[in-house]
Amino acid sequence: MEVEVVAKKIRMDTRTVPLIRRILRELSAPARRFAAECSRFSVGETLGLPYTFNPGLSLGEAILAVIVAFTRIFLGSVLFSLWGVAAWMIYAAIGNPILGVLAVLPIIALFAISMAALMLAISNLVDWIHRKLPAST
Repeated sequence: MEVEVVAKKIRMDTRTVPLIRRILRELSAPARRFAAECSRFSVGETLGLPYTFNPGLSLGEAILAVIVAFTRIFLGSVLFSLWGVAAWMIYAAIGNPILGVLAVLPIIALFAISMAALMLAISNLVDWIHRKLPAST
């Protein structure tokens, strides 16, 4: 809606319309500057995507990136569930809650180490696959 129409509807003094127009123009100036800045980039570069996303990937590289992401999620979830069940069984087997927590702490540390090793192994496998694939242009 135009400012004049709104001013008439709310019975505003028409002398304030230029002031309102200037205020709205000043408020929208950062958005216009941002839009002008973003128009220089592609849509993939302007979206808030993770830092590992590369809009210039080939189809094969994109498929590999998706497979790697799903592999990390799936295997990480499986590892978390197995260590979680093991920790709960150990905690439940010990009658004293304090001793149960003390017994579970090393299990949590082993889980963190095994999760880091899993992610490192997946990264090494991806690097190996990238070396075996022909270079794309």
